Amino acid sequence: MPVPKQRLGKSDKRARRANWKALPTAVTFCVNCGSPKLTHGVCTVCGFYNGRIVSPRFAKKSGYDQIQSRLASLEEETNTTVEATELSSDETKADETKAED
Repeated sequence: MPVPKQRLGKSDKRARRANWKALPTAVTFCVNCGSPKLTHGVCTVCGFYNGRIVSPRFAKKSGYDQIQSRLASLEEETNTTVEATELSSDETKADETKAED
């Protein structure tokens, strides 16, 4: 193993180590609750990351499951209403063609 031929002086050693700085931590804000959080990390207040809840300990507290089930039911309602309106428009077209004949 190589060994240095001469000892480093104090100023050389300290000049090299002068660049060992502590950088400030990067902080962003949570999209869900707006509290500050570390970047690329789960929010410690609400448990959200990347637009969805990740931490199971916050799932009951935030009512996230109830919100998701409500959104799913709303999507189902909108899909059924779209189908119903399409049927009614087809029926009216059929009635119009019969009236013209």
